[in-house]
Amino acid sequence: METASRSRLISSASTWVRSCVILSCCLFFILFLYWPTGAAIVSLWHTSMFSHGFLIVPVSMYLIWTRREHLRLLTPTPAFWAIPILLLLSFAWLLAHLAAIGVVEQFCLIGMILVLFWSVFGTAVVRLRMVCGKGAGPLRRARPA
Repeated sequence: METASRSRLISSASTWVRSCVILSCCLFFILFLYWPTGAAIVSLWHTSMFSHGFLIVPVSMYLIWTRREHLRLLTPTPAFWAIPILLLLSFAWLLAHLAAIGVVEQFCLIGMILVLFWSVFGTAVVRLRMVCGKGAGPLRRARPA
């Protein structure tokens, strides 16, 4: 019994590693292809109105860290049906680039990154990462009495 549980845990860990490697490669590829748009987003963060943009990655990492026990229970399963949405966002980015509409380009790039997470990790993992508090279902944190 313990051996089966241990082998399932190792299998789940290898699935997480494989999914993280795939995500890293795809993120690198997207940021390489859409470098000017990413640079425009970061340059906007240097203004006082949008300077909170630099907090997005650390806050996201903190939220992932706080839910690591729940994430460990899940196994990433790719959501291949999210790929057409990724292609649609890429096409929308191309149209915005041809029309020189920077805001739409930036929106599409952020959308592509979010859909990439969804397509690599699957619906269950992304739902756990995005849902806060009440809607977290059976994995909801117990409130102190």
